[in-house]
Amino acid sequence: MVLPESDTATAHASAERLRAAIACIVVSTAQGPVSVTLSLGVAMISDGHPMSLEQLLDSADQMLYQANQVGRNCVKVRDVTVDSIS
Repeated sequence: MVLPESDTATAHASAERLRAAIACIVVSTAQGPVSVTLSLGVAMISDGHPMSLEQLLDSADQMLYQANQVGRNCVKVRDVTVDSIS
């Protein structure tokens, strides 16, 4: 997702809403119900911060890797401009 004009808290909240909505879905299969979870990595930059799209996507991918390392079904956010992780 691209969330222009969003701050870190808004982007984190949006990602959490998506994660929670996916976690509520149960798919019926011939073998029984299947639940799905979602891990998300979010990268933020401020206006004027020089960064290529490839660098931004790499940062989001690093956050996704961290989300999976801590147990999955979570959101990890990095503000690349100030290099903070939540």
